[in-house]
Amino acid sequence: MQPRISEIREIVKILDKEHDDVEALAKAVLQRAFDMAEERDTFVVLLRDTVLKDLFVFGFYDTMNRANKAITTLPAPTPGADTWGARKVIKGI
Repeated sequence: MQPRISEIREIVKILDKEHDDVEALAKAVLQRAFDMAEERDTFVVLLRDTVLKDLFVFGFYDTMNRANKAITTLPAPTPGADTWGARKVIKGI
């Protein structure tokens, strides 16, 4: 996952503030980084295999483009794995 400039700026704001100690600073930075990661859209690659009659999920990817590129490199479990697609993850379910 590539950090966005807006995310970098948010972390810089935290680093510029006074903190009681280094552990408090580290906690603030990590908490905000986790929150920002959860706020992002995430994507998965889905594979329908008609031989195994199953659905496989690969991921998580931080962009739809990366998920689509992964389709060309992921191994299919059988020759019948014929339907690939990338989808946005629905959060909160």
